[in-house]
Amino acid sequence: MLRFSNLQSAGFSFLTISLLGFCFFSVPSLLAKKRVDIFEAQVPIESRQGDNYKSGAKAALVQVLAKSSGQTEAAIRANSALATDLAQAARWVEQYQYLSSQVNGETRQYLQVSFPEKYITDLIKIARLPFWPPNRPEPMVFAVMEQGGKVSLLNDKPGMEAEIARDASRFGLAPLFPNRYITRKINPVSLWQHDVAKIESATYGQSQDATFVIRCKALAFNTIDADWLLIDGEEQFRGAGIAGSLDESLDTAFAWLGKHYSSRAAMNLQYGQNEFLLSIANVVDFDDYTQVVQYLESLNVVSGVAVTQVEDSRMNVAVSLNTDFDKFLSLLEQGGRLPRELNQPDQYRHYFYWKK
Repeated sequence: MLRFSNLQSAGFSFLTISLLGFCFFSVPSLLAKKRVDIFEAQVPIESRQGDNYKSGAKAALVQVLAKSSGQTEAAIRANSALATDLAQAARWVEQYQYLSSQVNGETRQYLQVSFPEKYITDLIKIARLPFWPPNRPEPMVFAVMEQGGKVSLLNDKPGMEAEIARDASRFGLAPLFPNRYITRKINPVSLWQHDVAKIESATYGQSQDATFVIRCKALAFNTIDADWLLIDGEEQFRGAGIAGSLDESLDTAFAWLGKHYSSRAAMNLQYGQNEFLLSIANVVDFDDYTQVVQYLESLNVVSGVAVTQVEDSRMNVAVSLNTDFDKFLSLLEQGGRLPRELNQPDQYRHYFYWKK
């Protein structure tokens, strides 16, 4: 495993918001054994100075939403329903830390960021994205490179398996890697030739859910021609792409694999019935955010709470009720924490003020 050096922890420990109950279903063809932390991301940064934290937090939120939904990062950035939250990503960071690593003698800097589960699932609802549950398959990954007529196993290069794992994690995947027993049973040439019989023989009896072989060939002008083979039980799937670097080739391959799995396992998260929109003023920090959500969830007439947008000191919330709205208002009045604002600008939402 790659060891990180110069680890600087600057974690903010906030109160974690509880995740709304979802009914996860299983897909028979996916064993889905490992729970992936889809609410955390590592993103490359130039340095730990200046605006790199804010830009890194935004990139991390894009990555988290992509691997939580199975969508591409480009689609997340282009989604107008997410624009405000992406612009304010640093505001909702739950924890972060800086990491640095050595890969083939090159020092790389990363920002690791995590966001509250409920915040992410609420965003997925608002943007009407599918939700890819965090229990993910574990494919065993081989990466081989052909350069100058010589084939080598990239897994053996110093720091490469950790870098491959990071690339796979970007797309919500949980890779396994072959141990020495397996690599002794199969040589890089057999992997390059996609010799399925030898690959299956070498990996027989292991715990992987599938086997994923990535082949990269160095071409002129620093381009990489890559293709890949997924062996999933009795089924085989293939893909290919040309990229400008090895990192891009791995990203292309894992993006394909993420789409393959998410298209079979993603689900839609729907709001409940009898839903009303609230606009709540005086929500100025993360503590206010969590307290408002927890207060609403504590009311026995509320069956679901979803934050739809936070901007400046105002928070828009969708609540699903198991009673009528008048009973809900009566409980709020008795509690005294969310008095109604006198000015009600529109008929589509109800305006309140968070009383600390």
